[in-house]
Amino acid sequence: RILWRMLASVWCLCSVLFSIRRKHHAADVVRSFCTEIMEQKRLRTSVRRLVLRVKLLQQQVRKFLARKHSWCQSVTKTWIQVEDYYLQAHYARSLRFRSNNADDDTDLGTSGRVSAGALHSPHSSPRISASRARRTICAPGRSNPSEIWKALRIPPTYRKFMLGRWYMAQVRKSVRIIQQWTDITVIAKTSHNDLKRFVHLCDEAEDPLRGRGKAPEP
Repeated sequence: RILWRMLASVWCLCSVLFSIRRKHHAADVVRSFCTEIMEQKRLRTSVRRLVLRVKLLQQQVRKFLARKHSWCQSVTKTWIQVEDYYLQAHYARSLRFRSNNADDDTDLGTSGRVSAGALHSPHSSPRISASRARRTICAPGRSNPSEIWKALRIPPTYRKFMLGRWYMAQVRKSVRIIQQWTDITVIAKTSHNDLKRFVHLCDEAEDPLRGRGKAPEP
């Protein structure tokens, strides 16, 4: 009987132990499942936040590029006006210079022997009559001499590139200035707080002396 009781007790103990282990294993499985779900939810939330930030960054970049494009378009008109003004002035001044020096060719006796190739030759004399220059430029296949200065304009691609670089340089300069002013403000605020703390400490050091009253005279 004692042996059977011992066996029954061992059997009950093993059954209880196995049931507890089974419950612990089930709890571990549920815990790991919940942890994976939380990790997936956290990962999904992080990805959603990242996507929203990327979308916001794209919107800001598009706004910046649109603002830059509109600024370049508005400044291009002023650029063209100023460029045309100076090119026309330079072309008119060069024509006046050539017309003033037109008589030098007759003195040299070469007015009838200058060809169109000599006009554009790098070794030709700059003192060529304006009338011969006009005749050469107005030859068949050439443009109107009143608009020949338009060929000296800066190409649109290079003009856009230069305006974009200047705009970015101004943006960097403004950001640098704002950062400098922010640093100055922070430093001034920190110094002001330090001064206030120093004055407060001085007031606290003087309060015990004020509470005692005047010192007795000897």
